[in-house]
Amino acid sequence: MSPGQRANYLHWLTTGKTGPLHDIGYAFVYFYGLERRVLIDEKDVNTIIPEVVRLLRQYPESGSFHGYLSRFIAFVAARTGLNHMTPEGFALCFEQAPLRGYPEELLAVILCWFYMRDLPLSARWAFEVARQDIRTSRSVVVDRAPEQFQALFVQKYQEKYGEGMKLKVAARERSVEYHPASPSLLEMRYATTGFAPVRVPNVLGIQSQFKPIVQIWAECIEELRSYSRVLGKGADITTREAYEALPPALRKDVDHPDAPQWQSMASAHAREDGLSLIPISILAQIQGIEEREKLTPTQSQTLACTAEDIGFAIVPDIRNTGRPYAWSDKVFLFHPEGHPAVRKESGYHAAACMLELGMTIAGADGKVEQDELEHIEKFLEAQFQLSPDEVRRLEAYGLLLSQSPPTVASQSKQLREALTTEQRELIGKYLVGVAAANGIIDRKEISTLKAVYKALEIESGVLDALLTELRHSSSQPVEVQTGKRDTRPGEVIPARERTPVEITINDEALIRIMAETAEVSRILGQALCDAESDTVADDPIAPQPQTPSMVTGLPVTTLPFTEEQLSALDARYHAPLAELLARSEWSADEMATLAKRHLVMPSGMLDAINTWADETLGDILIEDGDVYTINLSLVEA
Repeated sequence: MSPGQRANYLHWLTTGKTGPLHDIGYAFVYFYGLERRVLIDEKDVNTIIPEVVRLLRQYPESGSFHGYLSRFIAFVAARTGLNHMTPEGFALCFEQAPLRGYPEELLAVILCWFYMRDLPLSARWAFEVARQDIRTSRSVVVDRAPEQFQALFVQKYQEKYGEGMKLKVAARERSVEYHPASPSLLEMRYATTGFAPVRVPNVLGIQSQFKPIVQIWAECIEELRSYSRVLGKGADITTREAYEALPPALRKDVDHPDAPQWQSMASAHAREDGLSLIPISILAQIQGIEEREKLTPTQSQTLACTAEDIGFAIVPDIRNTGRPYAWSDKVFLFHPEGHPAVRKESGYHAAACMLELGMTIAGADGKVEQDELEHIEKFLEAQFQLSPDEVRRLEAYGLLLSQSPPTVASQSKQLREALTTEQRELIGKYLVGVAAANGIIDRKEISTLKAVYKALEIESGVLDALLTELRHSSSQPVEVQTGKRDTRPGEVIPARERTPVEITINDEALIRIMAETAEVSRILGQALCDAESDTVADDPIAPQPQTPSMVTGLPVTTLPFTEEQLSALDARYHAPLAELLARSEWSADEMATLAKRHLVMPSGMLDAINTWADETLGDILIEDGDVYTINLSLVEA
């Protein structure tokens, strides 16, 4: 030390070692003496440990200082004999000392004390074990409501274990080591027994015994999700309006206020096949929507989201079709095995599109025959990778379409814009195969096929060639020229009875054509991913959703995160995220408008993005205050 430093150090010593320090090195020098007195001289342990605890309280700012002193306490406790440490001594060393977390070497000594004293593990220390366990999930819930989270954990732990769980140890002991803070002691650590490792029972050696408390931790996260959002806001979650303001991640922990009415209607309209066919008008009235010929997109979206929140799959779903419900429409409801929403990455959207096209042809003769419907569904199930729930959705949609077949106009514009001529011809070939599924293509189906080919802007000659390929060799009688009564004797061959034009199918040709259309699934799936679906009717309540490029000029693919990071965030929040990153502050009204523009709930969007950011980037992205502040430093990092 320089003369000035020595003067400062002596002043600090003589004034009780409590004054502020501009350099933590003075406290380290003092600690070097305490370290030597205990480990080399083996003196004054009962006096020095309380002094070390006092230093930890007095100077908590330095992480290095805190680390050395906490490890010193743990090592001295193990060295002097944990079985002799009283509860008061344990409390002084590990509960009264302001320790920053509990690294594994420190926690190992604490758990060893409980084992050696034959004491059950208290809830307070079970909480620390669960916090440090690598199997424990991280969540913003723990940070937002730490006191409530710990209280719930303690309650659940005590319900399961009473006073606490009994600990077990591995057959092999654990070594507790210590590296001196003093440079001079560090040099001599191999020349003295004062720093020799201490062998203690290895409680952490049996990790399986802590699996139940890791599960309790996870349960607490789930049960406190709703609380973490409404904390301090006084929201009453017993009303529909308040419930719909909650983020989707919280709704699963709270019963929807309308759930009993939806469930009652589903039961009243249940069918033998497990589906419930319910008029939209009934569901709209439950939702408080006044009668109108066609619901707005926002109203339709609300119905679909409510069904999902309650646990129903709804068919059709406006979030897949893009078409609002009419007051006279009916929908199917059923309880899916998995999540009620359709997976964004699934092939269901493309399969539903192909189902609509196929039903357009199958219903051309006024009815959809069962073999036609089965043919379409089997083809789609074989070509698209659908989950069991999505297969059930498709079957339910097929039942609805069989009662009211769609028109080609609902799909033709999108397909013309998204597909090349060759690709549209492949779609047309698939539709010819649908028409031929029952072995005959009648006149009405031919007429509809011609209309479809025209709508898809496919040359009529392409259809004629396919029909010729499918036609059996004619077995009809050959009609010859009729004779003239005034020049030739005999009778005129009677005219053949005129019947509707039909084509009897050549089975081999049909098999070949349908095999060639196997590529339909890939083509249509890609097209529907690359192109936006037809814009739904203008909503007088809410503006139409916009793509990220419309909002910010920034494609989602250029978001400043890796593909792996973005994969952890629901795709419907990618576009809002791109817009949020455009500036650092948003007012509450601006945030609500942004959410409505992207057809998501504001609170759901904020919670989903913040949960993703905390788990992926290490901190929340959107801070809620008088204004919403975007933590752009996470992006820059």
